[in-house]
Amino acid sequence: MTTNSWRHRRAGSLDAALLVSLFAVVAAAESTAGTRILDAADHAELAAEISADSVVRVALLSDRIERVIRLPGEGFSVEHDPVAGDLYLHPVAESTVPQASAVPQALFVGSETGSTYRLSLIPVPGGPSQILVRNADLETADRAAPVPETGRVVGIAGLLRAAASGEPSPNYRVETADQDSAADMDIVPVEVWRGPRFEALVLTLGVGAPVDAPDLAAALGPDVVAVWIPEHGARRHVAERLAVAVREARAQ
Repeated sequence: MTTNSWRHRRAGSLDAALLVSLFAVVAAAESTAGTRILDAADHAELAAEISADSVVRVALLSDRIERVIRLPGEGFSVEHDPVAGDLYLHPVAESTVPQASAVPQALFVGSETGSTYRLSLIPVPGGPSQILVRNADLETADRAAPVPETGRVVGIAGLLRAAASGEPSPNYRVETADQDSAADMDIVPVEVWRGPRFEALVLTLGVGAPVDAPDLAAALGPDVVAVWIPEHGARRHVAERLAVAVREARAQ
């Protein structure tokens, strides 16, 4: 499967008001707040720390997870989104699984392109909430270049793509958001991606949060210029959904 066809399956078109396509962006930095990128080859055995107290997304860059086998262990339940090809690890209540943060979570994953990986994920307090696996053998010459912020729409689209995919870029500075400032406990900021003209908020949405981009934009305030919410129906009414909102950059 080519990189372009994978992008088309996973991404939609940019709506001038609220929606943006989501595809892989070339990354220059190795990590950002809340994200860990693992470079791998086929049949690789990979180890990484993950958050012990929040939902963790595991995804493949330029590929999709087609199947997953979980080795015996407790601490997390594993959800596979077959449309996006991503995994979501949900922490089990601490009261029912003592010392869950000390138990590695072992997964075997098989990809759409035929690659396999063994993941040993170690939960730690405050660890990354997103793990991205990058296989250099799947990189092709037609990968999208980072989108420069040369115009309003282009700047908004580039920032949405970077924040929604979780791939670092030298065009943006990533900071951990102040969760104590959340006015609505169903809409909690996780990260802030700052660009020259705009900044993006990566949000976790609770069950009471809006499920549509226009409603979420209205709830966030008049300075929001674009919103991205995953359109996969199976995740529209579950806790800890991720969304991205872009607003005009604020003075620091």
